[in-house]
Amino acid sequence: MSDDGEEEEEPNPLLELWPDLELLDSMPTSRLTDVMRNLETKPHLSVLNLDACLPAKDACLPVLKTILFKLNPAIKTLSLRFNNLSADATQCLVEWIAVNKTVEIVYLMNANMDEKKLAAFEAGFKKNLLSHRVESGGVTFIRIAALEEEAEEDD
Repeated sequence: MSDDGEEEEEPNPLLELWPDLELLDSMPTSRLTDVMRNLETKPHLSVLNLDACLPAKDACLPVLKTILFKLNPAIKTLSLRFNNLSADATQCLVEWIAVNKTVEIVYLMNANMDEKKLAAFEAGFKKNLLSHRVESGGVTFIRIAALEEEAEEDD
């Protein structure tokens, strides 16, 4: 808490992870523009479906970084199925999941990730939250947050 009694916001760990982060002012498609508008206007949105809507190749990374940076803590499910993620975008996703403490379910079917990339994602995924599971042939990742009672006991 700050001196004036208000809770201080935790700094976004992505700023440290990506110090040269430049957020996009606009998205390349109307679908992605709608996604960004929903992230900004619906704070209780719990599912983010990005299936088959991220751009391919070099255009993927800045779009993905912008969306991941804007995710609010209410988002518990992230679906990235049927996207042709570039190598840089995949690395970005691996870095992001290693510091994310709120998303509980991630779908990666047909996201252009081979077994090695999926293993790296899984390793990062297991760094936070509890009860980690991988299903659907290694492309669905599930974890849960600690119950408030358990969290208080740990303090």
